[in-house]
Formats: sequence, C-alpha cells, structure tokens
Amino acid sequence: MATRHRRGNLYIYWALALLGAAIFFYLGVFGWIWSHTFSPASHIASGFASWINTVISNRNVSWELQSQNLNLKKELEKLLLDNARLSIVEEENKKLRSLTQFSSSFDTLKYVVARVVGKSHDFSSILIINKGSSDGIIPDLAVVSPEGIMVGKVMEVDKYRSWVLLATDAKSVIASIIMGQEPVNALVAGKYGVSLSVDWIPQTGIVGVRDLVLTSGLEENIPRGLLIGSLVQLESVPAELFRYGAVESPILYDGLSIVSVILPPKN
Repeated sequence: MATRHRRGNLYIYWALALLGAAIFFYLGVFGWIWSHTFSPASHIASGFASWINTVISNRNVSWELQSQNLNLKKELEKLLLDNARLSIVEEENKKLRSLTQFSSSFDTLKYVVARVVGKSHDFSSILIINKGSSDGIIPDLAVVSPEGIMVGKVMEVDKYRSWVLLATDAKSVIASIIMGQEPVNALVAGKYGVSLSVDWIPQTGIVGVRDLVLTSGLEENIPRGLLIGSLVQLESVPAELFRYGAVESPILYDGLSIVSVILPPKN
C-alpha cells in the first residue's frame, strides 16, 4: 500500500516536471516565432508611423511658413503704399513751400493755389484746375508752377473750374523780354506742344545763349518778371530784321500737379 502511494507521488512529480518543461519549451518556441515573424513587421509599422508623423509635421511647418510669408507680403505691400502716400504728401508740401518762397519774392501779387485735376480730352496742352470764377479767376491770367515759373495762361473759366493753355501749345504766345546786356523784347510761342520757341528778336539786341527769358508785362494782367526759361539756341538769317531761337523751361510741364493763378491787381 505504501509502495503504491509512493509510486503515485512519483508519477505526479514526473507529470509536473513534464508540464513545466512543456510550458518552458512552448514559451521559448513561441518567443522565437514572435521575434522572427512579427518583430520585423512591428518595426516596419513603427517606421511607417514615424514617416507619416514626419510628413505631417513637415506639411504643418510648410503651411505655417506659407502663412508667415503671406503675412510678410501683406505687410510689405502696406509699407510700400504708406511710403508712396508719404512721398506724394512730401512732394506736395515741397511745392507749397516753393509757392511760399515765390510769394515772398513777389509780395505784391495776389494768387490762387489750384490743383490740376485733369487734361483736355483731345490730348492738347490744356490742363484743368479746380478753381474758377468763384475764386476770382478770369481768362488770360498767368499760371505759374510752385517754383514761380510761368507755364501758361487761363483760356476758359466756369464757376468752379478753369482751363489752362500751356505755354508749349502752338496757340500760345507770351510777350517776353530776353535779359541780355540790355532787355530785348521778343515773343515766346509754343512749338508742337512740347517745346518753346522765341521769335522777333531784333538783330541789334545783344543777347546770347543762357540768357534768361521773362514775361515783359506788356500783356494785360500778366506781371513783368515771371521766369519762362532760358535761351538755348539763337539763329540769324542774313538780311532779316529779326532773329529766332529756342527757350528751355527749367521744369517739366508733365509733372504739374499744383499751380497758382496770379490774380489781376485791384484798382
């Protein structure tokens, strides 16, 4: 009986040993199979997930940089617009300061400051300004630049606007004097709408290139001494009583944005 009991215990020990060996073997084989079968796939899956995260991260960075570049472009455009506005304001202030200097040189003259608001539809040398008869403007008054250079005459007026015929227009004629050794009377006329010519210069007058050409004051309501330009060419024809030449203005008419109309003196 005791022998049978010991034999039963021995069988139990052997069974437990075999079960432990089987479990150990199973775990070892399963671990080997897992490490050699599923581990590479897990590495691949992990690498793919990492790549996806990198792509998404780079795309987010790219979107953020694009957004920043767009904001910078908008700020740059705003700065350029602000700078353009400031440049225009500074240029107009400069012209107004020039008008102040001009008025101090001709302190007896009364004038109206006007803004150029357009040109005639036929593209001739006619400016439209925003002052008219309500401001005391009448036809044939002198029109000067901010620097005090005569640029034309008023040709037509309504209540709130005026039309200015520029000195370069072929229909423009201005009584003038050339400041040679002695003042010499002449006539300045427009030429092809782009330049100035001077005619009726007496052969006896001692004048030369670079002499100043001014208004003579022989026209009603055009004061004497307004600068028109300087003599840049002088031609003479034998047996003719008069000479002719070319005058150059110190300013560009195309750049006019502010002018002054010199009012007639009050009696």
